[in-house]
Amino acid sequence: MIRHPFFTWWAAILVVTATLAAQDRLVPLNALSLESTNELETTGKNWAIGGGVTGPMRTTTTMVLQPGRGVIANTAPAGSGANLFTQFEHGDLELELEFILPKGGNSGVYLQGRYEVQLFDSWLKAAPTFSDLGGIYQRWVPSENRGFEGVAPRVNAARAPGLWQKLQIIFQAPRFDAQGVKTTNARFVRVAVNGVAVQENVEVTGSTRAAAFTDEVAYGPVMLQGDHGPVAFRHFRYKRTEAGEVNLGGTDYAWYPGSFIDVDDLDVSTVEPLVAGQSDILDPAASGESGQGLFLATTEIKVPVAGQYGLRVSADGGPAQVRVDGEYVAHVWRGAVGLVTLTAGSHQLETRYIRRWGGGPPNFTVEIEGPELAPQRLTRGRERAESPPTIVLDAETATRVQRGFVRHAGIMQLAAVSVGTPVGVHYAYDLAGGGLLKLWRGDFLDMTKMWHHRGEDQISVPRGSAIELMAAPMLSLLPSETTPWPTQADPALRRWGYERGADGQPEFISQLGPMVIRDRLIPQATGAGFTREIRLDGQSMNHDPRVLLVAASRIEREADGLYVVGDREFYLEWLGATIAAPVPVTRPHGTLEKVEPP
Repeated sequence: MIRHPFFTWWAAILVVTATLAAQDRLVPLNALSLESTNELETTGKNWAIGGGVTGPMRTTTTMVLQPGRGVIANTAPAGSGANLFTQFEHGDLELELEFILPKGGNSGVYLQGRYEVQLFDSWLKAAPTFSDLGGIYQRWVPSENRGFEGVAPRVNAARAPGLWQKLQIIFQAPRFDAQGVKTTNARFVRVAVNGVAVQENVEVTGSTRAAAFTDEVAYGPVMLQGDHGPVAFRHFRYKRTEAGEVNLGGTDYAWYPGSFIDVDDLDVSTVEPLVAGQSDILDPAASGESGQGLFLATTEIKVPVAGQYGLRVSADGGPAQVRVDGEYVAHVWRGAVGLVTLTAGSHQLETRYIRRWGGGPPNFTVEIEGPELAPQRLTRGRERAESPPTIVLDAETATRVQRGFVRHAGIMQLAAVSVGTPVGVHYAYDLAGGGLLKLWRGDFLDMTKMWHHRGEDQISVPRGSAIELMAAPMLSLLPSETTPWPTQADPALRRWGYERGADGQPEFISQLGPMVIRDRLIPQATGAGFTREIRLDGQSMNHDPRVLLVAASRIEREADGLYVVGDREFYLEWLGATIAAPVPVTRPHGTLEKVEPP
């Protein structure tokens, strides 16, 4: 039996030239409840709480609010809605939220109700401006009918309309002296769209255009723009960073030379240290010793407010562990970040470090973060080695096929290959089973972990915010429609590598009995995604061959004929086939449900 399915992958992937990921959080952000509007204020009736949104938003401005809780949406057309404000006010702020826009959608997030980060349907725009997604909107002079300032995003990180996207902001409020005179401008320390940094250290000299307020103050609410058409928000998280810092008292330290495996291998109550002393700071090199051994430091820390604190420990040359008031918190080998609840006031921080290999003095870092406190480094002394320069592999002039391990769902995929194309859409492919692992747009690969020094990790890293797909086998011979899809490729499958076509794109070839499988992804000229062509030539050994196009918890067909996959993560378009006209089906909960082809 021969089947020739063809389809287009409308990828929810990003246009990027660089990725600057924020450091992992130590303490979860506060959640603004969207179970109701109790924590929000608006002057209009255009905002409502629901459980999600739907509609053919990729091709129309239609947005329909679904029943439930957790999402707040404005479905009113442009010019007929009002803005939405948080009841809390803020100075310095970390903010994360997810938003969704239909085609042509336009909204904005205003810090302190005054400084706008633009939200806009900028999908596939080649040269974004300040009015595109992630832009810092310009200021305005009404008397002269002109704008000034405004900063475009460094890259276009927009996803297709109708898909959920993520915005992260670190904001520094303006500063004022005792007389109320501004001494420091407001600043966007970092703005990231879908995990890609698009703004860093951008000063704003005053309120941007269409702000709710034209003055500048120390505190103000977050405003979500609702007068420019449909938009929805969810997963609103924030943290006001205004409580000061953790102060350190004195440190008692001791050095025990010897060969130890882990920090608990030595009972320090029964052994005299080679060197012991006191320091005003937490300095890993305070003992002056080097080589193999155990360094123990006990430090008084004074926290300004009660609440949940996070600690991170990292180390060179061996493991390190931190405890607070005798309670284990974090260990380099068993979870480098840990949480502990502290009262305001003094606490005892114990740090143990083992130098197992390498030379030089002990070298570790301890960081802490708390309620309304920005992350803070507690250790002083020698800095850790700088990261090596990034080694980049591009595909600007020709399609590149690069072997290398690919990390997928926390697992290292060993039989993987990454393919980069000149139109700026790229993918990682599982040679073992033919499944797609990742899709991304923009620059191709960061090869530093493969090509720097010995390249021990052998990992090729996408230079963008890649969408992870399934790692399940692409093809299977199922005896019945209710047979679960296998997690491993058929043992009889033989992989023959790939051949390049006239366009330079690889065609991956494998064989299952007498049937030859040819799999080819063709980048669309617009850069929107790929058209995937799968050819099955020859008879199958026993059961009919079935092809897995996509796996997700939810796959729904919208009014415009496209399938929206997962939690509105990306689109799939079925183009039909030239022979046998296979009908796409979905398999919820182990069964098959017919879906008519578009």
